[in-house]
Amino acid sequence: YVDDIFGEGLGDYDFINNTWRLTKRNCLPSNHITDIATNEHGVFVAHGTRSATAKGFSWFDTSGAWNSYTGDSILPSNQVHRCEAYRDGKVWFAINPFENDSASVMLFSFDAEQNTWQFINNGYNNMDGTIAVWDITFDFEGNMYLTLAGPSDRLWVLDSLLTIPYALGERTPGFNCEIAVDSSGRIWSTVVGAEGGLIMIDTKGTLFDRNDDVYQKFTQSDGLLSRDAFGCVVGTDDVLYVANGTDLLIYNEGAFSGLTGLSSADHFDVEIDSQGRIWVMTRDGIYYFDPELDISGGFGYNDFGIHIRFLESSNELIQVQGFTFDGLRQCFWLGGETGLLQLAIQSDTSSLLDSVTIYPNPVVGHDIVRIGNIPTDSRVTIYSLSGRKVAENLTPDPAFGEVVWLIPDDVGSGVYVVLIQSDRYGKTVSKFAIVR
Repeated sequence: YVDDIFGEGLGDYDFINNTWRLTKRNCLPSNHITDIATNEHGVFVAHGTRSATAKGFSWFDTSGAWNSYTGDSILPSNQVHRCEAYRDGKVWFAINPFENDSASVMLFSFDAEQNTWQFINNGYNNMDGTIAVWDITFDFEGNMYLTLAGPSDRLWVLDSLLTIPYALGERTPGFNCEIAVDSSGRIWSTVVGAEGGLIMIDTKGTLFDRNDDVYQKFTQSDGLLSRDAFGCVVGTDDVLYVANGTDLLIYNEGAFSGLTGLSSADHFDVEIDSQGRIWVMTRDGIYYFDPELDISGGFGYNDFGIHIRFLESSNELIQVQGFTFDGLRQCFWLGGETGLLQLAIQSDTSSLLDSVTIYPNPVVGHDIVRIGNIPTDSRVTIYSLSGRKVAENLTPDPAFGEVVWLIPDDVGSGVYVVLIQSDRYGKTVSKFAIVR
């Protein structure tokens, strides 16, 4: 790790009372970021570094104030490695590493609204003892998944009541890093180090019945593009996307494919936005892939004068970065070793309604059309040329300023008229074509 040396404010010496006073503005306690989570209460940032420079976690609340939590206050350790927000308002934090495999607390939660804490011990309810938690996530029913380091080296699940733990799959050497769960009950885990690879456990819809589980480990010989797999996410239709070396790996209907042209830099993490697009954080920028339209693009950090630094290549690469899409604040948050960045799409309101974009146009071989560069208060109505109304009261996604229309099956080929109305900017009309 790079030394994280920074000042804490302005000091002045009181000669009369022979004392120093420090005036400081609370902010991030460390520029090292290992994970980011968001909910209605704010932004939560983990600052574990697997060294003495770890700083616990910080919380950027809705009043714009930073709150820091370390071992000097309530935390059992400053090595807060992962954080994950759950829909009940709690944010869960995982510790990595512990002092040893018999250390007490392995993860804990913080409820900002109630100001309450919950702690779960290492070896909880006969789980394997471990020296670290690599990742934490939840499925649609509230079950909690954990990847544990040695001597466990396996994936575990806790039921939604957090009472009964089950071990999933086999012990796997290396770092079992990121977890993703699809709607069919398949659990995915990426592996860094040793043989690397990607693990899939198909529970056949019976999560707490081990008898019918199918366990598979995929490596380069099975279609992976690189040995090490880092961040992963499940997109629409249960398609899996994995940051795999310097490429984006895609697993769909039992087959691997890859998107290799996004960036030649290391791919760290993968997120899905509010419109179903896949975003990849790399060493040199963030890039997107639209699976519906089969198009891609992105933004390089240097193009916008952004300075951000990540750990150089090693098995710890996945451990020192954070990347998340924040649907509530309509932005991305990301961080590495140089602090926290907020990236948002901004529209030039002076040109709105003068430069509406409709794509693809014509719509050929797709069931979706995007209407972009429109005001956030827009209401969109779509008509056929004969005047038949085929869609109304469509509103733009606030994060990207686009209307996404899923074209119904009964809408045939032809030219369609788009009426865009805004209370602030007036109205305009555009056209697009559909070719069935």
